[in-house]
Amino acid sequence: MFKKIKSLVPVTIKSNIKNFLKHLKSRSIKEINFKESFFRHNDQYLEIEAFNREAKIHKENNEHTNKKEGRLNNIYEFSNSVGYFLDKDIKISNLIDIGSGTGWFVNYVSRNYPNIKSIFAIEPSSAAIEISKKIYDQDEKIKYINGFADKELKRLNKDVYLVTTFAVFQHLNLLYSKKIIKNINKIMDKNSILILKEPIAQSRYERFNLHYPRTEKFWTKNLKQYDVKFYNNKLIVAKKII
Repeated sequence: MFKKIKSLVPVTIKSNIKNFLKHLKSRSIKEINFKESFFRHNDQYLEIEAFNREAKIHKENNEHTNKKEGRLNNIYEFSNSVGYFLDKDIKISNLIDIGSGTGWFVNYVSRNYPNIKSIFAIEPSSAAIEISKKIYDQDEKIKYINGFADKELKRLNKDVYLVTTFAVFQHLNLLYSKKIIKNINKIMDKNSILILKEPIAQSRYERFNLHYPRTEKFWTKNLKQYDVKFYNNKLIVAKKII
């Protein structure tokens, strides 16, 4: 009888039920801890082979970025990606990169965009920051901030910023994501820009391999003072207009 009833349920409904159960599972007590992702990544940065692995990735990043193609071409992946924005003659001189990891992006910006005078690289893993400092020479423009974004953002002065992330919010739970966005808003003056490379969920039940993709509704609701645009289901670009 059960099998007969099950056969009558449309595939889309069965898929939504399956994804809903997965959605609930991912919000287990363990995942409520916003530091869970940090612990996983920090363990990777502490591995003996971490430096050589990251140095190799940085080299490949440079090669793919220079060609504007390849799987590590993150900043030129789409026509509205951050690389194309930086290539323009922009007036913004301050960059905040949240979740800067081992520092490839912030060092690339420092070397290639002289109009960016101050770079704040926020990264909770001290091991990741140490790897960055070993790969690159000391750079006075880059200020490495070892801490969690919700607290460290509050220490920055209000100004016009370009704020970037690369697959950061997708690892963070709902409440912590809102907390970071709230603190971003507090330090962003009018005409500041957000360019966030994050997966955009088409519905709350949509199946993703990672934990917390957000819908367009989430972003527009939490960025009310911004003109928000979405591209390729993977990119959020927002300009503060108030």
